[in-house]
Amino acid sequence: MHRKTVIVAAVLAAAGCASPEGRAADRAADRAALVAHIVYDSAAVTAEEAGRRTARVRDVEVMRASGTGDVRVVIRLAGTASQGWADPQPVAVKRCFELRFGPRAEYDRAPDEVPCPRTPPITYAPLPPAPELPVEALRRALPKVPRGGAVDEAKVRAAVGGLRMDARIRREVRRSGDAVRVRLLGPHEGDGPLDCVLGSVEPGVTRVWVPSRVQRMPGEGGCAL
Repeated sequence: MHRKTVIVAAVLAAAGCASPEGRAADRAADRAALVAHIVYDSAAVTAEEAGRRTARVRDVEVMRASGTGDVRVVIRLAGTASQGWADPQPVAVKRCFELRFGPRAEYDRAPDEVPCPRTPPITYAPLPPAPELPVEALRRALPKVPRGGAVDEAKVRAAVGGLRMDARIRREVRRSGDAVRVRLLGPHEGDGPLDCVLGSVEPGVTRVWVPSRVQRMPGEGGCAL
């Protein structure tokens, strides 16, 4: 085959790959990556919280939200591309992608394209007013351990478990070296700051604090345990 013929064939093949449908699908994938950045949060969230947060993004349909800790949300969105100068009518396609939330989620990972569920998109009813986190009650309840002593995780868990709180507030207790960490996390919807209070019981010091608003924004990690 002559070199000129090979070049023409290659150009035609490239043109075939760059069909309007292909370009529209690529734009849907680009938008899915943008949505992932908007709603990303490395904190462990419930499937409902992740679905609600994602559903607030314009022109995004939440098709499925599932999992505990490692939460996966399937979204459907459209991509469009022009057919070219000969036909200005744009081509539109709809594609589905899977977003991941939780401690193992990667901020810069592009969402995987997945088959679209046959079920209709999920609709979320408005949430009731957010419950108030018991900051002062937690400060009073956590035990104080003298310097040189040992923190009893069971006592910390009992102190947190004894707090009277709204059922929507998540309680988490975790040992980290000589310390035992506590997190109370309120329900979250939209792109505003998370609602959390953190505590730490260590030999010689017991602390309870609320991270700054900037630290509590989704993706900033200020509410991580």
